[in-house]
Amino acid sequence: RDGLFAYRTSVLESEVIKPFVLFLCDPAESAISDGQRQRALEAIESWMVRRMLVRATTKSYTHVVADLITLVRSTDRERAGELVETYLSRQSGGNLYWPDDDELRAEVETLPAYRRLPRGRLRMILEAIEDHLRGWTDGKQAIGSPRIARKQYAIEHIMPRKWGPHWPLSGGTSEEQRDEDVHTIGNLTLLTGKLNSKVSNGPWSGPNGKLMAL
Repeated sequence: RDGLFAYRTSVLESEVIKPFVLFLCDPAESAISDGQRQRALEAIESWMVRRMLVRATTKSYTHVVADLITLVRSTDRERAGELVETYLSRQSGGNLYWPDDDELRAEVETLPAYRRLPRGRLRMILEAIEDHLRGWTDGKQAIGSPRIARKQYAIEHIMPRKWGPHWPLSGGTSEEQRDEDVHTIGNLTLLTGKLNSKVSNGPWSGPNGKLMAL
């Protein structure tokens, strides 16, 4: 889990969090249980990734790290995870708040993620979705299903960007709505290799369709 946290925060290009991670692992300080350390890292990771998805500012992150170190040092290192969760959940204002599920859902339903997010960040989100579907959820380890390999899969549009020739409109959907939907997270997936352009832009069904290729 520590390695996963390191990977995700590196994708976010957030070096500012490292002093707090080092503080949690400092051998000169009293030991923190694995459970409390992971609880702290998961809270920070959730806070950072959610803020990235809703495009909240990062300019106060140095202040947050300093506050967390002071808080844990002056309170009780054995409760580090609980303290971090409580601190982040109590923050308000655009610079510090922790986006909730409702805001996140509203954002990602319409976010043109393929255009707005750097490829590494988008791949990280799709990897996390895949992990969740494999059973890696709520701190539980999936039985018989490893986490997806990191940074090894291609990002593919399910409905292609050039949808016009083979994906007719239906149900009252407009061309403008279709163009907006095509780059959202719900239309993206991870593949072991890129589909060739003929299949990628072809029809969904049929012997040579995209469904068969997927």
